[in-house]
Amino acid sequence: PLLENEDNRIRYDFFDTNLTFLYKKDTNSTFSINALLGKDLLACHSKESFLDFELGWNNTAISASYEHVDKTVSHKTNVAFSRFDNKLRVVMTEFSINIPNNINLISIKELIKIDLGKNWDIKTGGAFEYTKMQNNTGNTEGLYNNNTQHITYTETTETRIHSDITYSPNEKWHLCAGAKATFYSNGDFNHLPINPCATIRYKFNKNNSTALHAGIYNQYIHQAGFSANGLPTDFWFMSDSQLP
Repeated sequence: PLLENEDNRIRYDFFDTNLTFLYKKDTNSTFSINALLGKDLLACHSKESFLDFELGWNNTAISASYEHVDKTVSHKTNVAFSRFDNKLRVVMTEFSINIPNNINLISIKELIKIDLGKNWDIKTGGAFEYTKMQNNTGNTEGLYNNNTQHITYTETTETRIHSDITYSPNEKWHLCAGAKATFYSNGDFNHLPINPCATIRYKFNKNNSTALHAGIYNQYIHQAGFSANGLPTDFWFMSDSQLP
């Protein structure tokens, strides 16, 4: 416990586990698996059972990648699953509040790079993401109110294709321009933007460079909280017709 006196005990527990597997079929092909499991729990327990509360959040992620590099064409495929879940639980003598929330994400990404020669190359690819989020619908139980809300979920899909072209007149200057098209769907709400971007990079040496980038981007998941750091008390919302 972090702090303990005659009436209360405060403790913070956490653990993180990482796993990496790498297999090289030959000098040009690589297969890898990465996994992450993390858990944090902050709790305060009253010995008199007057007030107990728990803040907990868990992270789980696993991904598999295959990459093949050739002289003129290279590609990389990635399949990933990630889950973030948290909970806020407050228990008083005759009253309790539970606010759980979780976000599940499955994604498939493909990236292809083509060397056109004469200092030109093209990168193109696509991605598909499926998100299932448990909405912030908690339940309360106690002497004054006994109300258990049904768990509801929001399911969204996001499909992206992108392409950009890079020109490097020499080893120091790199000029890049491209665009990305996205199709986002959440029930009856659909969004189809086409976003351009451009980058100018200058390399001073092997270890130092500076870049100027401009682009338009869209975000479809939003965080509403009361602090600069993510906590289990934060609310998450997906873009819809009311919150584009």
